[in-house]
Amino acid sequence: MFKLTFLLTLIFSSILFANDQKELKDLVRATATKYYNAENIYDRFSGASTLIDFGEEEPLKFVVEQLFSGDFIIMRHAIDTLLSVSHPSAPDIINRAIERIEDDVFLKFVTESLSKRSRPDMYHTLLDLVESEDPWVVKHSMQSIDMVEFSEKQELLTSFISSPDTDEIIKAYSYMGLAKLTPNNKEIQEKLIEFGKNGTKDTREAAAVGLGRIDSEAARQALRELRNSNQPNVQIAALGSEVGLGMAEPREKLLELILNGKGLDPTVAAASIRRMPREVAVSITTELIDCCELNSEVGARLLESWSELGKPPLTIVDWGYNHKNSDIRMQAIWLIGTLRIDEYIEPITKELESDDSGIATMAAWSLLRILSKIE
Repeated sequence: MFKLTFLLTLIFSSILFANDQKELKDLVRATATKYYNAENIYDRFSGASTLIDFGEEEPLKFVVEQLFSGDFIIMRHAIDTLLSVSHPSAPDIINRAIERIEDDVFLKFVTESLSKRSRPDMYHTLLDLVESEDPWVVKHSMQSIDMVEFSEKQELLTSFISSPDTDEIIKAYSYMGLAKLTPNNKEIQEKLIEFGKNGTKDTREAAAVGLGRIDSEAARQALRELRNSNQPNVQIAALGSEVGLGMAEPREKLLELILNGKGLDPTVAAASIRRMPREVAVSITTELIDCCELNSEVGARLLESWSELGKPPLTIVDWGYNHKNSDIRMQAIWLIGTLRIDEYIEPITKELESDDSGIATMAAWSLLRILSKIE
């Protein structure tokens, strides 16, 4: 009798849970539909991203049409929308657009977006883009490949450095990637040091990142020299690598740069935590959010970096979610959905009614991703 009662209770609970999920999905769909039917095209993009993952064809058609709009801003939003959805046809749509759109800026947008938010299902596309004649496209494609894990990665990078026809930028990023896979390889260390001394701005930046994956005195010495470079991207890459290795003085300099740097330097420096050891990233993020009022760009980059590091301490998520700045709040909601952090289902559900269309549509997108995890 006890077993039967327990079984009935379990079944009833499961039915209630399923009903709750259906009701929540209905709310998510209604919110997304509301904004997809809005007059503002950016609200339409935001609503479409969720409806596409519900399997609706019309929003997908709308986004695809915008890829070919000829308007660079609209094109970029269409690319980012397709890269944000889990619809199985998204990679194929991007590939077909690459074949058809002749404007070089399209490839720049695609590879730059992929270098910020990895898509493992698009690494074959990245391999094709590495053959581009545009150094910008090649650089960001190699950065994206570095972020994606796949079984033949070491073999691929080794083939790049072994070929006499490989461009120097591809070789530099290949050595950078191999440093993560085999950090004790002396030949890789020597090649990265050489690129650091004699390379271009881009290959020296790759060397600065790669050397941060090698814990040796020679690597640290090379990083000190790169940090004193007159090239800002190289300086910041070297600084981030030194911090990742646990060095105290560079850590203070990185914090200072994030808080008081000029131009884009603070956001680039903030984004560098995504390649640091988790404990270092936790320490830096926590110190920054505890000590100071961060601007929206820096706060958003810090949260975005955690999508690569994995689920952060909930105090970091709470900071972003409860922030008064809407851009930081929206980035926190995006992070919650990206990492499918189900502890936030209830508070995010309330955001579906937000007067801020960005918050409401991001809440819808995040909730659908979380619900797909727990079904």
